[in-house]
Amino acid sequence: MQALCARGGGLVMAMMLWSGLVNATPQVAVSIAPVHGWVSQVSGDLWEPELLLPAENDPHNALLRPSQRQIITDADWVIWVGPQLETGLTALMGRVESERLWTLTDNSPELVLHDFRQSGTVFSTPDDGHDNGHPMPDIDFPGSDDNGEDSRPGHSGIDPHVWLDPENARRALNHIADRLSELDPDNAETYRRNADAGIERLHDQESTWAERLADADPRPYLVFHDGYQYFDRAFDLTFAGAITLNPEQLPGLRTINRMRDGIADGELGCLFAEVQYSDRLVQTIASGFNLDIQRIDALGADIPLGEAHYGELMDQLTTAFVECR
Repeated sequence: MQALCARGGGLVMAMMLWSGLVNATPQVAVSIAPVHGWVSQVSGDLWEPELLLPAENDPHNALLRPSQRQIITDADWVIWVGPQLETGLTALMGRVESERLWTLTDNSPELVLHDFRQSGTVFSTPDDGHDNGHPMPDIDFPGSDDNGEDSRPGHSGIDPHVWLDPENARRALNHIADRLSELDPDNAETYRRNADAGIERLHDQESTWAERLADADPRPYLVFHDGYQYFDRAFDLTFAGAITLNPEQLPGLRTINRMRDGIADGELGCLFAEVQYSDRLVQTIASGFNLDIQRIDALGADIPLGEAHYGELMDQLTTAFVECR
């Protein structure tokens, strides 16, 4: 009997040790799919991060289930973009200890950050006014209407779409490798090796994206919601304007009519509409613009999660802009 108990005790101890080893890997919770892809590149085959907000959901209105809140409570590290994007998570993230939280728009570590572009202006990028040789239409876009758009919260400060600049992806991969190495020193070499491989792969991908866009020389683009300035600045593309500053509030009839009056045939290449807007709504607002209407997605709702997610997302965006003629 004593021998049996001894064997049973040994089995229990072995199971406890095995359980401890299984749970030794870092528990990382990430808000959106592109950033989940960054972490997945660094963690590799060791483990997978937890995604809080599926890419098909609008992060601006995101609310978490109790089980997702528990994931944040249990996580060793929580990564989100910031209150400008995942507005519904602001109070919850405010209760996460600073050592467990990375807010990308806090600029620590340093990322390339841009303020929201101001309304009531026809914009070109980069700031020195390059327009790729295309004439810019004289359009007064939303914000100058007397409808309070400029004063709505979320339209001043840092534009949160930071993942759309490949330079931020490189900086993030480095930081993720450093942080995971602190949380899991036994696998530090693997994290660093994975991050370096991801950065090298990203250099090659970025060269391809830049070459495709330069060859296509896309015309100035119009978008429903201005969420792509990190992409257009990174690749020297020309932004004409946005239909609405607030993705939750659609433009009024006066704004739409003024835009129709201001758009001259052939000056703009396309109108990009985010995937969350219904086809009926897109057609209603775009009718009479005489523009190529294309769907665009900054989160990659139709792309599988994992290491390849970010590259495939940027591939899709590059193709959309290449076809903006």
